[in-house]
Amino acid sequence: MLTRLLRPLLVAVAALAAVFPLPAAWLPQDAAVKQEPAAKPKLERPEHAFIWKIEKEGHKASFLFGTMHVPDKRFLKFNDTVKKAFKEADAVYTEVNMELLTDPATATKIQNLGMLESGSLEDLIPAESMEKLGRIVGDHYGLGVMVPQLKKMRPFMAAMTMEQLAVMKEYGVGKALDEQIWNAAKKAGKEVGGVETLDEQFKALSILTDEEAAGELVDSIDRAAEDIEKGRVRIAELAEIYLSGNEAAMLKYAMEDFDPEDPIDVKFMKALLDVRNVHMADRSGKLMNEHPEKSYVFAFGALHMVGDNNVVQLLRDRGFQVTRLTAPPQAKSKSVKAAPIFKPVR
Repeated sequence: MLTRLLRPLLVAVAALAAVFPLPAAWLPQDAAVKQEPAAKPKLERPEHAFIWKIEKEGHKASFLFGTMHVPDKRFLKFNDTVKKAFKEADAVYTEVNMELLTDPATATKIQNLGMLESGSLEDLIPAESMEKLGRIVGDHYGLGVMVPQLKKMRPFMAAMTMEQLAVMKEYGVGKALDEQIWNAAKKAGKEVGGVETLDEQFKALSILTDEEAAGELVDSIDRAAEDIEKGRVRIAELAEIYLSGNEAAMLKYAMEDFDPEDPIDVKFMKALLDVRNVHMADRSGKLMNEHPEKSYVFAFGALHMVGDNNVVQLLRDRGFQVTRLTAPPQAKSKSVKAAPIFKPVR
């Protein structure tokens, strides 16, 4: 079973809605800001990056750029290929319109979606798990004041909030790579936009029923407690894989615990990746076909670029030539594909 801990972790490379600023009523921001980000290894300009060139006869060249949705400052040290793509682009599109993430209406929508209509999280998970969750949030993150709010959350939102706290502890408070890309493009006078709606992302993130998500939240809490005891920080592990530009390593980490025979695993991954990959390919392709005179950079979570039915392959299926650039040696041949997870949607 793909534990619920890994599911919110995976959205760091697959869904921008998961990095929404937590509503002020949920998180005491002054407490969060006090957390010092963990020291990171120094990194010179990375040689490798998740970037692909998109070509089609009669079209200006465009690019796919894989991102990770956390505020790691090392991610901004683009190599020359990435810098050139962004500099020469006429338009930059992220997964969603980044300005919506700070819109008060979005916070209201998150609250409406993420809170239980009645009852408490304590009614859905064992008392032992609830106590363990309280210790993690209170002792490890120093935010025990949040526990009453967590008890009002649906299981999937409690898991996402835990992951947000993990990101904040590791990186402090800052803008994710995607938001910084958006802001830089807008400042440079480029066209900016999103290929998905927030509603589509929220639908994917909340695809499991509360009962399905509750069982997996218990596993997530247990895994988080074990990791804290061992000093393991999974978001940092994923960041190192991202910085390596290694498709195979990204795919292996993402799918390590995936069980194609588990209907819950299939349900979640289909919503998170398969359905959304088709939307991304369709809408990116439509933009390029309608405006062949423009050069686009499409900056999506890196997980959308690897595995079965990925955006790279879907664009190829739609008549575009897509070529990986600045890949590490083991990833240069072609995009890495996984064993079939579910029937591809074209």
